[in-house]
Amino acid sequence: MLITRTVKQYPLAAILISALLIRVVLAIAVQHRLDQEPDRSFVIEGDANGYWELAVRISQGDEYSVHQPPRRILRMPGLPLLLAGVIRVFGESFLAARCLMAAAGVLACWLVFLLARELFDRRVALCASALCAFSPVMAGFSVMLLTETLFAALMLLSLLLFVRLTRIQDLSREDAKLRRTDSIRLAIGAGLAIAATSYARPVWLLAGLAFAGVSLILCRNRRVVVLHGIVMHATVAVSLLPWIVRNYHASDGHFVPTTLWVGPSLYDGLNPHATGDSNMQFIINDDLIASMSEYDVDRHYRAKAMDYAAANPGRAITLAIAKLARMWKPWPNADQFQSPLLAVLMAGWFLTVIALAVGGAVVNRSAWVLLMTIGPAVYLSSIHMLFVGSIRYRLPAEYTLAILAAAGLCHLLRGKSQAKHEALLE
Repeated sequence: MLITRTVKQYPLAAILISALLIRVVLAIAVQHRLDQEPDRSFVIEGDANGYWELAVRISQGDEYSVHQPPRRILRMPGLPLLLAGVIRVFGESFLAARCLMAAAGVLACWLVFLLARELFDRRVALCASALCAFSPVMAGFSVMLLTETLFAALMLLSLLLFVRLTRIQDLSREDAKLRRTDSIRLAIGAGLAIAATSYARPVWLLAGLAFAGVSLILCRNRRVVVLHGIVMHATVAVSLLPWIVRNYHASDGHFVPTTLWVGPSLYDGLNPHATGDSNMQFIINDDLIASMSEYDVDRHYRAKAMDYAAANPGRAITLAIAKLARMWKPWPNADQFQSPLLAVLMAGWFLTVIALAVGGAVVNRSAWVLLMTIGPAVYLSSIHMLFVGSIRYRLPAEYTLAILAAAGLCHLLRGKSQAKHEALLE
């Protein structure tokens, strides 16, 4: 009785505590399972290994690089810095790191609540947060030592600030002047959020441009939109400057705003043997890093990918469709997740959320609502149609789609409640 009363009085707290408990239990279970396999430390090897090695090197004060010959600009430093903090406090504890990532997952659930409340109301916001809290895929990925959950939380923060900026951009010129100080602060905050998200994964770097472009079309106060755009992108540039300067020296004088992994990643998705899945075996086979600089290797694979796409446009389109299909496949692609029970659970949840989101889009046709909920899915899908496709790359977009699904579910429940009330009156 006490628990029921507490849930009714503090529903958001109950949702977030539930989200945390689910993720901590999963973190313990995943780590216990991996501990039974001495030769394996991560559920998804490769990327997680690299992030962890970088984190260990940061915590020890060593050079920020992996592999031999060293790759100094292979990964953005957001996740490695976060993991390095855990290592400094708890030692090289995978469980502690997974619990920290679980906390990032709970933060994402809270930010979904805030964003949904801005777009709809508290009821939809609570429903959206609950959908994220209990989502099998979101909970599962929250304990992986990968960037997706951290990226999702930071992306949601930037979207929340975007929405609040639009409130001012849609005011009359006189009203906007009265809130100029608030709007400048929001624009700076949005720039910081974009930069922080890009430090986790660089794909969000162009989101500010996309937002500014749409704002120019949809908002009536275009002068304010331009001012916000300038402030926001100046903040992004200043925030990324330390990384750019560091890369300038690490690459012998080249301008590198993100990483030197773009070329290999692009060729991974556009080469004669590409399937839409990732297969970096060509890096080992070619072994270009033994005779070329990291910068030249990146440019070499960029050129090869572009040449292949230009010579095989039909194949490039087919691959783009295959990557999109892999990204939005309801059940897992990876061999280590080929469990019938897991496939049914994931597909059932995903298809239900998508169906509810379609319903939410039908009954809520506001341009800004659709942009903030469907926009991230379109944005991330467009990028990964160039690179490779995987369920993990759609994960951040599922958080915003959950908001639209919650709106659809609340509309459905409201309709049933109204129908029941009318039936009782008859």
